[in-house]
Parts: sequence; C-alpha cells; structure tokens
Amino acid sequence: MTGVNSAAGFPQRLRALRKRKRVSGRVMADFCQLSKSAVARYERGEQEPTASAICRMADYLGVSTDELLGFKENFWSVPDAGRGG
Repeated sequence: MTGVNSAAGFPQRLRALRKRKRVSGRVMADFCQLSKSAVARYERGEQEPTASAICRMADYLGVSTDELLGFKENFWSVPDAGRGG
C-alpha cells in the first residue's frame, strides 16, 4: 500500500498519540466526526484517512498534520529498530 500508511509508521503514530492523550478510539472518533471502526482501521493500517480526517485528528491530538504524518517529529522520538535507538 502506498500513501499515508506507508509513510513512517502512520498507524503506530496515530495510536501512540491517541494513547498519550489518554482517550479511547470512540472519544477521538466522536470528536473528529468519524466512526470508531474507521479510527481502528487507521490504527491497524487497513484504511487510509481522508485529508479532512487527518486535519481533524491532528487538531484533536494537538499536533500539526506534518507531525501526525511523520514529516516532522518534534513531539516525540520513536526509536527505529534499524538505527539501534
């Protein structure tokens, strides 16, 4: 699959950011006007969110869309197994 899910672990980043905020998938889904199952599919990498869903999720999570998509990582540091970190 190409696109959002192939870019630097989007599903894992989305889940980690949601957990950092200490909210359930349902709470985030309600705020972002998404279904709970859509959020779950995004977090499993089974479906790619629309641009508007990305914007709403980033806003709710308090990060930029670049941060959510992995283009800019100033909110956390994810050790990469390939870098030994």
